[in-house]
Amino acid sequence: MSCFESVRDTYYDYAYAQAEVVADLRRQLYGEVVNIVTDDDDEIDDVIDDVYDENIGANNV
Repeated sequence: MSCFESVRDTYYDYAYAQAEVVADLRRQLYGEVVNIVTDDDDEIDDVIDDVYDENIGANNV
């Protein structure tokens, strides 16, 4: 089991590093503001909840 967790953690580290590369390229090429979202970010959960609440309210009208 710990072997799988180690592989998963290594993949997550690799994916995060690649996300940083892509974010830097988008900043340089397009001048975009890019935020890399991680599983540790509680803020994104709040945004998702707000969007979900707005959609539920819109569907109930």
